[in-house]
Amino acid sequence: MSGAVYADGANAASGQILVEPVTAIKSATFTYTGAPQVYTVPANMRKLFVRLAGGGSGGAGDILKGFLTVTPGQVFQVNVGGAGYGSGVGVCEPNNCFDPYHAGWNGGGTFNPAAGFPRGSMGGGGASDLRICANITSGGTCGLGDRLLVAAGGGGNFAPEW
Repeated sequence: MSGAVYADGANAASGQILVEPVTAIKSATFTYTGAPQVYTVPANMRKLFVRLAGGGSGGAGDILKGFLTVTPGQVFQVNVGGAGYGSGVGVCEPNNCFDPYHAGWNGGGTFNPAAGFPRGSMGGGGASDLRICANITSGGTCGLGDRLLVAAGGGGNFAPEW
């Protein structure tokens, strides 16, 4: 499984997706990478417990959890939403530097600072989602219309400098 971290009894945190087979097989936790990841359903699996957490920002991202009926070998595209950033200065995270008021990866909103109040504000967090499409098995990516489950990202904020 590409990009997954396996752990017994793992709990998904903000900006993560937890995919847990309903057996003794270890769970897979996907964290933010800024790119689509792939999950293949293990052999003999018919149901997964999933917990999606949207990327945080000024507010926490949405959390969606429940059971998902699956087929062994079924392939999902996993998109973990990025956090929104801001402060009036450029922000860097592993392997990426952003301009101020950056929107979280996978659909977060960009903050548009009002004149005179730009510092301390940030863009919204990106959504976390699971997608399924024919393209994923051949190395392609799925589109927005292929979303099966979505947890919205947290809203940005406006914190004027006083």
